[in-house]
Amino acid sequence: MSWSVKLRRLRLELVVTDSCSRCDEALDHLLSMPELRGAALTTREVLADERLYARYAARVPVLRVGESVELEWPFDIAHLRRLLASASDAAR
Repeated sequence: MSWSVKLRRLRLELVVTDSCSRCDEALDHLLSMPELRGAALTTREVLADERLYARYAARVPVLRVGESVELEWPFDIAHLRRLLASASDAAR
């Protein structure tokens, strides 16, 4: 089974806020990756949740993969691929 297929089993969550060009760019990176087609990707507004705000307000966008992996901005597609390959291996 390829790692891109395994990625579809991972939960991806992008913590963002409105009017954030970095957040838009991070989402564009994720949506441009063919290996993520079919993956569960959600966005969470940092201002809508006090716990998210306390943890991430100064750091958005942050990609959370599963329960324990986080990738802070700045990141590019190469960073994303390395992180997701590593997360996929860990999910075996």
